Amino acid sequence: MAPVLAMVIASLASANPSISLDDVSRLQHIDSIGVSPDGSMVACSVADACGGAGRTHSAHRCLWLVSLVGTGTPPIQLTTGARDDRHPVFAPDSSAVAF
Repeated sequence: MAPVLAMVIASLASANPSISLDDVSRLQHIDSIGVSPDGSMVACSVADACGGAGRTHSAHRCLWLVSLVGTGTPPIQLTTGARDDRHPVFAPDSSAVAF
C-alpha cells in the first residue's frame, strides 16, 4: 500500500498529474473471499477507496458472487447500500451466502 500511496502523492504533486483525486476515489479492492463448498462459486467483499457518496469512513464494502464454472458469466452484486458487508460464508450445500 505504501508504494502505491507514494506514487499517488508524487503524481498529484507534479504540475501535470497522471492520477487525479477522482481516479483514487474510484479504486477498488477485494477485502475478503468465501469459496462455495462445491467449488463452483466465490463470494467476495469489494471495497472502494473512499467509501462512496455520503460515507465518512474509509471503505464501503458490497458482496459480489462470481461463478468459477464456465466462461462469460458476469459477476452478480449481492448487496448494496450503506453497510459494510464482508466475510462471506457459504451454506454447506452452497445454496446461500451469510455475512
